[in-house]
Amino acid sequence: MKTSLIAKTLQTDRQLSIFYTTLYVSHPKRVFVFLHGLGGEQGAWDTIRTQLAQDGYSSVAIDLRGCGKSDRPHRLTDYALEQSARDINQILKKEKLKKIILVGHCYGGVVAQYCALQGDNLAGMVLINTTFKNPALIEFLKPFLLAALKIIVTISSFKHCDGIINYARFEGSSNLSVKRIASDICHTSSKSYFSLLYNGLMISLTSRLSSIRCPTLVISGTRDIFFPPHVTRQLSAQIPRSKLLVVSGANHPYLFHKKNRQILIEQLRNFNIT
Repeated sequence: MKTSLIAKTLQTDRQLSIFYTTLYVSHPKRVFVFLHGLGGEQGAWDTIRTQLAQDGYSSVAIDLRGCGKSDRPHRLTDYALEQSARDINQILKKEKLKKIILVGHCYGGVVAQYCALQGDNLAGMVLINTTFKNPALIEFLKPFLLAALKIIVTISSFKHCDGIINYARFEGSSNLSVKRIASDICHTSSKSYFSLLYNGLMISLTSRLSSIRCPTLVISGTRDIFFPPHVTRQLSAQIPRSKLLVVSGANHPYLFHKKNRQILIEQLRNFNIT
């Protein structure tokens, strides 16, 4: 089946440009929309999307605001999770997409939950190595962390590495790979990366998860040190139509391990929206 990625942009109501790519096939069995993690970009999903397209599935992958080829806002408040979710729902409207499966990893998984609360275009959702709240220690330290991050953002620069991220370099990546994290910051820019992190600490979904009505699959890795299985179990338990899949041996950079990608592809093929 001959397909190709098509690059597109959305102009938001604040005149920000949000970059995304479409990979449409004729008469698709389903449409998936992919959201990358903190400091990533839409190209992280290329391998998975190519294989799904060969199996008859269409997809869209988006550079979240501040990342990849999307604009980097100057105001700290413009990186709010709700703003990123609004971008996604505007793209769905622009592309005239309804009843899609939204797939988010890490930060993208948090944005996906906000999307689900904002609109009704989702037939389902897949959340990979993500969370719905800050850990207790982070929440306790939150005022100090926010103050420190605000200072870092103020003195940071929008200067960033040109070109797309070569994700093949990070195959087999560990949780705390310095090379991968440095690449994320370099390609995002330190100002945007820490602006995203600042707003990520504003997460507040505990009391709202019961309002998510679409079927949801939560995927967790036993070796994820950031959002371990006990966190994703709580997340899954609070979303009414949710199932949990714990992948043995998987760490936080889930997409950079061939075995994990194959498990995800199989789950996407068999995702049940009823």
